[in-house]
Amino acid sequence: MGIAIAAGDVYFYEVRSPEGYRHLDFKSFPWPEAALDDAREEIDRRSQFLRSAQKPFRDR
Repeated sequence: MGIAIAAGDVYFYEVRSPEGYRHLDFKSFPWPEAALDDAREEIDRRSQFLRSAQKPFRDR
């Protein structure tokens, strides 16, 4: 889940996994939608990594 966080006129995002892992990204974004887009890309990257890690080594 990606969450946009407003701090004045700067936005950040936080990613939380179902397992409770929390990742806070302190890159600034010009608007909340940009933070959410970046968070979604981060979630996709992490999900892809976890899926590939679950495959048997010979199938990678």
